Amino acid sequence: MNTAANKLTFTVPDKCVGLIIGRQGESINEIQKVSGARVNIVPESQSVNGRRPVNLFGSDEANQRARELIEAIVLQDELGLKKGQQIRDPSQRYPVTFLVSSWLTFDRNSPDSLHSQDIRYLGTDPFF
Repeated sequence: MNTAANKLTFTVPDKCVGLIIGRQGESINEIQKVSGARVNIVPESQSVNGRRPVNLFGSDEANQRARELIEAIVLQDELGLKKGQQIRDPSQRYPVTFLVSSWLTFDRNSPDSLHSQDIRYLGTDPFF
């Protein structure tokens, strides 16, 4: 079993850092406990364009879970929701379009032939 800690870095809006940390560290401690990853948010002095790097240290699975939990807090703030408030009735299913893949194609002999192609999945998700 590989127990080495991997590092995952991503950024969050500066305005969300307080929500991620929570009152007396309550939220960040819960994220660490639930995910198994250690969370380190860099100081405000290292903010870039209003975004703050977040470093996660743990297994790939733990880091991914911590990132999902943090991104949920950011999304909740962006939608103007309070902690625990739901977007819609979770028993209902709403149609959602997800971008699954995207690629570019072009003909070397014709520089104006650049085309993009998206593959989209249309399905339902109970959370939107």
